[in-house]
Amino acid sequence: MLRTFETDLTPALVSQLEGHAGEFLTRKGIHGEPPSWQPPTDIIRDLELPGCDLRDIDLDLLHRLIRDEFLTTAQAARRLGVSHDAVRFVLQEQPAPPGERKSAKWERGATLRRARVALPRDKFAGFFLDEYRSLKWIAEHADVTVDAIVVLARDYERSATGKRPAGARSTSTGSALSGPPDALAATSPRRRGSPPG
Repeated sequence: MLRTFETDLTPALVSQLEGHAGEFLTRKGIHGEPPSWQPPTDIIRDLELPGCDLRDIDLDLLHRLIRDEFLTTAQAARRLGVSHDAVRFVLQEQPAPPGERKSAKWERGATLRRARVALPRDKFAGFFLDEYRSLKWIAEHADVTVDAIVVLARDYERSATGKRPAGARSTSTGSALSGPPDALAATSPRRRGSPPG
């Protein structure tokens, strides 16, 4: 949600967003340009402007307030005695790393997001159903974990059938999403003459 955008951001997520933005610019024929730009602060160095100097905000304390005390940006701003906009801007530029308890969850989510971007439904189906590639091969091709591919396969199956797979072969999509995750990772639907997984 937009109201939690700054507190949801992490350095890893910002890096992924910038990567996708760069890919978008490249597809549009724009090369060598940054995804975002703002004028250098040196141009206003000698001006007396209202508000706080953003460099005076204690970044470590702000990150602790967001991750350890789970404050909103407005609450953190009040605690620090600065404006809400200042806190939001600082977190957009230097987002708080995920807390230790949430790091694993964030990493899993980031990996699944990468898998979805790298493997839209049609591309995934092409590898799995047409080329008979194993989920392990698909994971290595997309540079993500096998677990992420298993989740992606089940999500695609569920959205195609309108229900969670019950472990049986689907007749609507022809996919073979049966068995536990380790079985899915090790096998793929093979036919004689199909390429190695």
